[in-house]
Amino acid sequence: TIHGFYKEPENTIETLFLGASTAVNAFTPMELYEDYGICAYNLGTEQQPMLTSYYWLEEAYRFHSETLKNVVLECSMLRRTPQIAFYQKTIDHMKFSSIKYHAVKDYTEDFHEMLLYLVPIFSYHKRWASITDVDFEIINYKIKDYVRGYNFVTERYFNSEKYKESIISSYILDQEAEPAKFHQESLQYLEKIVNFCKEKGIRLILMKTPNINWSSSNHNAAAELAKNYKLDFLDFNFEPLSLEIDYNILDIADIDGHMNYYGASKLTSWFGKYLSEQCNVTDVRGNP
Repeated sequence: TIHGFYKEPENTIETLFLGASTAVNAFTPMELYEDYGICAYNLGTEQQPMLTSYYWLEEAYRFHSETLKNVVLECSMLRRTPQIAFYQKTIDHMKFSSIKYHAVKDYTEDFHEMLLYLVPIFSYHKRWASITDVDFEIINYKIKDYVRGYNFVTERYFNSEKYKESIISSYILDQEAEPAKFHQESLQYLEKIVNFCKEKGIRLILMKTPNINWSSSNHNAAAELAKNYKLDFLDFNFEPLSLEIDYNILDIADIDGHMNYYGASKLTSWFGKYLSEQCNVTDVRGNP
C-alpha cells in the first residue's frame, strides 16, 4: 500500500480512501478508473488508528494538494484505539518529514520510544527475544502497486468449513438503540480530519462497509457525528444501502466480515456512481 502510494505522480490523486482493513478490502481504485475514469488511491491499513488516518491525510495532501478533492473515511476505528503495534505498522513506511515526526510524537510521549519509532531498525533491534519458528518461514509477498492499495481476495466464507449462519446481519436498523460511546482519541482525530478537509476545501464522506461487528448502536453514534459535522454518512450494513449494492453472504471473505472481491466490486461500483454524480470528480481516461 505505502510503496505504491509514493510511486504515484504528484498531483494526480483526486479521491482518497482511509480506514482499517475493512476499507482495504472494500474499494478497488482500478475499477473506479476503468468504469468512471476516477483517479483514486486506497490508503487503508490494518486496524488503522484514527490518529494515523489523520496524518496519512496530511501526507496525501502534501503530494496531491492541487488535485485532492474527496476523502472517504471508513469509520470502524471510531470504536476503539488499537495496540501500539498498529500505530507503528501504519506509520513505519511513511517518508520522514514533519508530518511523520508529529504523528510519532502524538502516539508516544516518551522521547526514547519516539526515537525508536522514527528509526525502525532500532525499534526492532531487540526482537530476538520473541523470535519463533514463523520468523524463519519464507513468504513470497509481492508488492502489487497496480491495485493501488486494494487487497484482492476471492475467498468466500460461505464455502468455508467454519461457516456459521450467525454471521449474517439483520440489515434492519434499530433507530431506538442507544448510541455507542466511541473512543475519545478517535473522536479527537476525527475532528482534526473534519477541520483539515474544511480548511483545504476537500469533501469528506463518512461511511461504513458491511461488517458483522457493526451494530445499530454504532450506526446511531456515527450518524449523530455526521449530522453534527454536516457530513454525508453512508452505512451499507442496513437497508436501503445494503439492498442497493445487493450485499449478501457470498460477498464475505472471512469470519471477521471483510469483503471479498465480489462484494468490493459491488460497493466500488456504487461509489463510482456516487462520486461522479455528487462529488465533481474528473474523468481522467485518455490523460496519459
